[in-house]
Amino acid sequence: MKKIVIFISLLLILLIIPTNVSSDEEFNVGVPDYLVEDFFEYSGYTNIVVNDFKNTLSEEENNAEINIIENNDLRINIASIEECELKEYKGLCQRGKTTHFVNLSLSWEFNTTNYFDDQMFVIITTNEESLVPEEDSPWSWTKRVVVITSIFKTKNGDEHNVERRILNEFTTHTTSSKPATISVGDSWFLVEEREIDSEISFRENNGLWQKTKSNSTITSQRLFSANSYDLINNGLGIVPVISIIEGDANSGNYSIAQLDELGFARKIQSFENNENTFTSELKDFRYLRTPDPSVKQSAQTGAICFGIFMISSILFVSIVFANEYRKQKLNVVQYQELNEVDEFNEFDELEQKLKNLKMKKENTKQIEESELKIKLRAFYLKHNPAKLEFLNDIIKQMEENSFGNSEEHVKILNSQLISRYGVDLDGNTTEQVEELIELPDSSKRFKEFMESIIDD
Repeated sequence: MKKIVIFISLLLILLIIPTNVSSDEEFNVGVPDYLVEDFFEYSGYTNIVVNDFKNTLSEEENNAEINIIENNDLRINIASIEECELKEYKGLCQRGKTTHFVNLSLSWEFNTTNYFDDQMFVIITTNEESLVPEEDSPWSWTKRVVVITSIFKTKNGDEHNVERRILNEFTTHTTSSKPATISVGDSWFLVEEREIDSEISFRENNGLWQKTKSNSTITSQRLFSANSYDLINNGLGIVPVISIIEGDANSGNYSIAQLDELGFARKIQSFENNENTFTSELKDFRYLRTPDPSVKQSAQTGAICFGIFMISSILFVSIVFANEYRKQKLNVVQYQELNEVDEFNEFDELEQKLKNLKMKKENTKQIEESELKIKLRAFYLKHNPAKLEFLNDIIKQMEENSFGNSEEHVKILNSQLISRYGVDLDGNTTEQVEELIELPDSSKRFKEFMESIIDD
């Protein structure tokens, strides 16, 4: 099951920051602008589950024929944007939900077991829920529940069932050397510290659950590099992508994620000893902020260009990932804390490896959002969510015309919002702007601009 956990983790990491690009040589990293009802659907995950199960049976010399009766592909949904508290962070969060389901049947050859026509059904369901801050924060939270139900039946009507439920709740602190722009040759690292609460439950024939609980802390370090520009040709057409490698390809243990212009993972492959252990591809998605507003489904992908992702936070967390540079330290929380001196030594070592891999390209600073944009996003989210689709364009026009930079402009905007919605950016319901007899030209143009936006 380790490979299964690894895959979901890697896949969801790659959905954090969709971005647009300025050229084929440089990728501009942006801030995620997901909306409720965005979703991403991936094929291949069922094959990972089935192959892992087959390998387990093979190791036990259990020669059973496995068939897929029913399955739902891995689907990731943006369920809501809501208030949340994660450690010291308090504010808006994206709530993501991931689901997968597969129902397998196992049958054995005649006279190879103690029963006639015996058969087993294995139902595996995976549900994950996550909270990721809308604003810049190193914290995230994930709850994963995997339920494996085994039902054994015989020709005589005997039935025996066993249920195993694995629940993991992660609170993750993430830091990284994330660059503002990435192109082929760039490398960067990510450090995660996870607090994990686990509960493993077991029961037979619908009896009482037997539960085991544990707490732990894991610190992991991961190294990434932008390797090449490529083309993917599949059911969605020919799509330009950039290939990102996690780990060292020379070691034979690494993963490759190929990403389009929005930063979505089009294809993910993992290798152990240079052998492909799993492959998954994006088969459908709905991203409401698609550059062409008329394009809502992945079937319309004619204008896709190169893309890139950045890991600024994490939706889902894995426990194990096989590559030479990822080091893990597992400590029971109640008995031992991480040694800060050792941790700094590992940071120094990782930074040295990073320097050896980096190209000469300098990383530039990420541009922070203006206070006005943050306030407008929160305002429209509450009072007119449909406007969020155009927020980036509105802010861009304001910046090009030097609108919204003065206190006078903000007062005018608050007055207009109260007239239109009954409340201003700060939540005031009573208009506090005095009527101006004669406005300067810049204020007049700003007022006219905002009136056209508000009236749309």
